[in-house]
Amino acid sequence: MKIFDVGVIDNHAYILLEYIESGRLDRILEETKKFTVDKTLNLLEDIANALIEQEKHNIMAYTEAYASPDHYNKSITNQSDLYQLGLTAWQCLSGEILKNLRQSDFAIPELKSYRQDVPAEVVKIIDNLVKKEASQRYKTAKDLLDDIYLFKYHDEYPVGAIKGSVFIAISYDDRFNATYKMLNRVAHNINLKCIRMDRLHFQEEIWKNIALEIEHSDIIIADFSELKEGCGTNSNVITEASHARAIGKKIIIITQDKPEDLPFDWRYLTILQYSNTKEGLEEL
Repeated sequence: MKIFDVGVIDNHAYILLEYIESGRLDRILEETKKFTVDKTLNLLEDIANALIEQEKHNIMAYTEAYASPDHYNKSITNQSDLYQLGLTAWQCLSGEILKNLRQSDFAIPELKSYRQDVPAEVVKIIDNLVKKEASQRYKTAKDLLDDIYLFKYHDEYPVGAIKGSVFIAISYDDRFNATYKMLNRVAHNINLKCIRMDRLHFQEEIWKNIALEIEHSDIIIADFSELKEGCGTNSNVITEASHARAIGKKIIIITQDKPEDLPFDWRYLTILQYSNTKEGLEEL
């Protein structure tokens, strides 16, 4: 779904969306009763892309029947919109329309009590959308979309709600897989997102997306290890680290080589040397 324009007319905000030939969701559900998992994921993906654009322009709106606890507490954020999306997805999968959520303290029944064919990964995605406390939901539509892509295109388990994110600039060579898995495990243990760029599903030019990922990350870890002896550091890693450095991001350099062998202008940063062994990775 494309967004063509946003603005304000007579103190009323508006958003101009691409017209999609379809019917009302409630009427479609009356006929089909429940959506398939794939159809629900496609719905989440399309709306998440629209919400990303909406977040950029700080547009907030809601429907009373889908209002989150935040709307009643007057603490509306992007996460309030995500709650409404999660409730819509829950409705599509369960075939039920929840009423008077406020009176029931926003208690949403478990999906498995309605159907058993929804994968645990999809249940986790929806659970992370409809948490009563906003701090326990996805922070942005981009985080939601990343999880959808992890499951939908790579059969990986979603990350869920996070406190922040770590950008790992590392070669995709097989010998770096163990290093990435270790960093990923550590990040998850402290509720941080850590996603390899080759696991993201790009709809636009890749370097534009890489730049955005770096800008949205809280810390950058760059592996400056040589690909092969005498070949130097991966040029893509240097490019990503350079961009992070240029915009003032916190950077940690890791390397399997001697720190003094790094280019001079990188030596004053935090550098951790490690060996690519089980013991070396545990020490790192």
